[in-house]
Amino acid sequence: MKPLRFGSDTGKNVLVADFLDQAEVELPVLGGDARLTLAQGWNEDELEPWLAETDVIMLFHDIARISDSTFAKSPRLKAVVRAGVGFNNVDIEAAGKRGILTCNVPDYGTEEVADHSIMLALAVARRLGPSDRSVRDGKWDYKVAIETPRLRGKTFGIVGCGRIGTATALRAKAFGFDVVFYDPLKPDGIDKALGIRRAWSLDELLPQCHFLSLHC
Repeated sequence: MKPLRFGSDTGKNVLVADFLDQAEVELPVLGGDARLTLAQGWNEDELEPWLAETDVIMLFHDIARISDSTFAKSPRLKAVVRAGVGFNNVDIEAAGKRGILTCNVPDYGTEEVADHSIMLALAVARRLGPSDRSVRDGKWDYKVAIETPRLRGKTFGIVGCGRIGTATALRAKAFGFDVVFYDPLKPDGIDKALGIRRAWSLDELLPQCHFLSLHC
């Protein structure tokens, strides 16, 4: 596939490895002093034609791994920006050995994912799917939703209480859930700070949960 190019021909060369097919958001942020090449790749081998002139790689999620093979062919490369929360598809150790900075976007999607998690919990609890199908089929029967539980007091379990897990916990708490989390990496006292409960193992957490939200 022929790459798409935007921006200045005299600025830094930013290679957007995958996912993007337009740059309306990125160009204004870069202030016009950059040339963006949208490779729209699916594996790192597809990036090779542009690596010799690339100063920065912006990476989303379609390419499974950016490895030292790519870094070795990129003499001008100064940074890899992972457009997402994790570093899972960047060989950080190889990048570090070559003096290449690796960045991520730790707050990406925090509010949206937390909102979506609560939406799914409410949809399950309130029998939204079956009720919607019943109405659309023209045969509504109140019995479809007769066992809808009251949420207040039900236990909402969370595995992983980082940014998204914490945001989800606060939303669940507002609905009256008894919120309990398991996260072995969190310091003592975070449960007190958030006003929720803490479980010290999955074996302790899982049996008490009416709802379970995974944010690992």
